[in-house]
Amino acid sequence: MKISLVFGLALAAGPLRAQTGPPRDRAAETITAGDVARHIGIIADDSMLGRDTPSRGLDLTARYVADQFRRFGLRPGGDGGGWFQRYPITRRRFAPAASRVVLSSRGSEAIARFDRTARYVQGSVPAAPLAGPAVLVGGTLEPDDVSRMALRGRIVIYVPGAGALPSKRATRVTRALRLAAPKAVLLISDLEPGTFASRIPRVMPARMTVDLRLASPPFLELSEAAVTPVLHTAGVDLEATRADTAAVFRELPALRARLELKDSVLASLTAPNTVGILEGSDPVLRREYLVFSAHMDHIGVTPGLPDSVNNGADDDASGTTGVIELAYNDVSARDAVVGVFPMVTRGVEKTLFQLTIGLAVLFMIVSLISVIVARTG
Repeated sequence: MKISLVFGLALAAGPLRAQTGPPRDRAAETITAGDVARHIGIIADDSMLGRDTPSRGLDLTARYVADQFRRFGLRPGGDGGGWFQRYPITRRRFAPAASRVVLSSRGSEAIARFDRTARYVQGSVPAAPLAGPAVLVGGTLEPDDVSRMALRGRIVIYVPGAGALPSKRATRVTRALRLAAPKAVLLISDLEPGTFASRIPRVMPARMTVDLRLASPPFLELSEAAVTPVLHTAGVDLEATRADTAAVFRELPALRARLELKDSVLASLTAPNTVGILEGSDPVLRREYLVFSAHMDHIGVTPGLPDSVNNGADDDASGTTGVIELAYNDVSARDAVVGVFPMVTRGVEKTLFQLTIGLAVLFMIVSLISVIVARTG
């Protein structure tokens, strides 16, 4: 089954209008500035308290969207024949005192602890220790270089090139490393030990994890001062690796890495997606699906500010309103294919550091329904 997803009204509305002719033009006239302002005003109202994930305001927003879909005559597409698809959210906190990284080579051993010489950056915290052989990655890297490296299931010792951090290229390389599906990534930092230690938070902030059934490899930063001797024993020259003007990839058969990471679960919660389906009119094409989506959530309340509610009118009450209006527009035009309108949350505002919005929305929709976009001329 072909899968195609549409996330932007700007990408879809123009071509659809051109293909469907006058009925689409007449339907577009049903979208008015007054309706748009009314929807945004309700969704971004102070009473919604910023639509945090999860929160009562987010649940109220999901219900409001469901009420609009019901009023337009859409069919519910959520769990159990209802409008809502609830998904699990876990609030967690990394436990630095119970965690460590051990590197060993030919009788030499280095232990990096999360008080002064190791820093948790992001990624999943595995239930059991991770161990295995390591590979060296570094030098002057581009994302395409990473895609050609055999990193799946390996523990990556990442030594960025001189002056590589921070930069947009380094961010892209880091993302490419995570997407290469290694067991873990250990970035070796050349910061002075005191400076490195000062970047480790005294109290780890809670983080939100959403059950997308995706494994995100642990991404950790280690102080060079703590691990240089054992890396030297394993045949790694950190200075030469950083200075290399080419991409570096090398097996490290003499180096073993073991990650013992722990975190604690602070709360297990759920949050809603709202899903409406508009049946198509063509007897053949009505078996195919065109998906439009936006996220309903925002970042909640910032305590201590005179105006503490983060209303999120632009991010993303406007996008939510766009999909509501598009649903009404499509009811008026009654396209040949089926329109699916999942209004998702998926903790978008809370998980940008770990996942792109595209991945979060993509996997939600794939788990909801297999969709097809097929337009015949």
